[in-house]
Amino acid sequence: MNRLIAFLLCVVQVILWSVDEQPVEDGFSTPEKAVVAFLEGLRDQDLNKAMSAIRTEESGAGGQFRDIILGYSFYTPERWPALPGNTKLEEDINTALLLCQNADDLCRFFAALTYPDSSSWLTNGMNSSTLRTGTVRTDEEAAALISSFDLSRVDDLAGMSDIRVLKPDEATNGTYSTYKRLATVLDRFRVRFGADGVCERAAYFTIGGKEYVFAPVLGCYGSSWYIISFYGHLAGKLDIIGATGSFRLVGDGVERASAADSGANNAAPLLAWEEVGGATPEEAAALYLEGLRDGDLGKAMSAFTWDTMREHTSLTTVALTNGYYSGTNNWPVFPEGNALLKQLDLAELAKQRLSRLTLSLADFLTEGAIFEDQQWVKQRRLFVRSEEEADTVLALFDETRTEQLGGLSNISFFQPSDYVPAFTTDKIQKAEERYRVLYGADELADVIAVFTIGGEEYVIMPQMLRYGDRWYINTMNSVAAMLCGVSSTNCAFFKLSDLQ
Repeated sequence: MNRLIAFLLCVVQVILWSVDEQPVEDGFSTPEKAVVAFLEGLRDQDLNKAMSAIRTEESGAGGQFRDIILGYSFYTPERWPALPGNTKLEEDINTALLLCQNADDLCRFFAALTYPDSSSWLTNGMNSSTLRTGTVRTDEEAAALISSFDLSRVDDLAGMSDIRVLKPDEATNGTYSTYKRLATVLDRFRVRFGADGVCERAAYFTIGGKEYVFAPVLGCYGSSWYIISFYGHLAGKLDIIGATGSFRLVGDGVERASAADSGANNAAPLLAWEEVGGATPEEAAALYLEGLRDGDLGKAMSAFTWDTMREHTSLTTVALTNGYYSGTNNWPVFPEGNALLKQLDLAELAKQRLSRLTLSLADFLTEGAIFEDQQWVKQRRLFVRSEEEADTVLALFDETRTEQLGGLSNISFFQPSDYVPAFTTDKIQKAEERYRVLYGADELADVIAVFTIGGEEYVIMPQMLRYGDRWYINTMNSVAAMLCGVSSTNCAFFKLSDLQ
């Protein structure tokens, strides 16, 4: 009987341990577990797993848009939340944008991590965008660029060890809580992310014999905890300023033997939009427009090439073709050879494409009011320093225009030469071929689609790539669009009357 009781007690203990370790309501039961889950995702080189510790549900902003931009003290459609978020399309765009911004931050960290001379960013003295920059005009310079990446440092993630999660005063010798405006700062995060409560934690961990620190802000939603921001007051106290991402190199840590391979080669991309495209360039472009019409971001993004283009795009070729490399401002950012870095590259590509769609939607919903404002022209942002200014920005958006997208119709396709006679010249065709080689495509074409929204004619001019028997959108800012003087602020779709 005693053995049976002991056995049952062990079973109960295992069950309790399992429940305690599992996410609560798709979150985590403590702030510490959310932080550890994020780091373990990186350890396993699985960007999706890491991001599961970050709050993305209802991050479309919705009714919080006004309070959020007031908390920032400015508004720009280039930063989350880009749109008021009162429709599913806007909410999905905002959510994807927030994920991409977090991935962009990680991209800066890994750009710095893979740089051999890690001492240069010991105190964030060197921005990751300037770690490897300059002209790349010869094969020797291209080879030097690739050799500047030490991908073994990413492999060292599998041996991440000595994770210690400290409360703020423990990490700052008691100085954290002495900040007089601490309650106000934390409450701004609570309002911005719609949390029931917030806190901060400092996580120290070792990779490849080097110790790093990470200090996120965490939010509580019911009984669930998530990371809601990589930067807060504690990060500032610990000199994590973001120049090289949300982690700071502290110094030498405990050397550990490398762990076994994490199997990250099977990791899914952060935004797993299905790569559908079309049998013709026109079919792929029509799929994108159908996504806009249906308010379905996934459908619109499935018209683009994702994994296929990354597989065919070499950092060496891009750098040589462009004649330069500009760090995290470049795409692709990393050379081939690591699954996690490939995930980050795809997230960077998603950020670029989302940015153009977001800007175009902001232009459409405000009828150009944002980009005509002199504050935007000079600062690329609108100041929001009072309740009245927050109301003014919100009032720029006409939500009835989102409904007009549902009436998108009368799609007609044209050849670029129909609008750009110079398109057929040898110079332009050489430029087209240059892009085809750049992305390793079998064929490249620009198409022009004219369509109707709310009784007005609109147009897109995407650059299309063919891989095998499928055509995909690469970018909405094609050579034909550039020749027509189409602005990056509305190239995802714009009025036909705006063409030069």
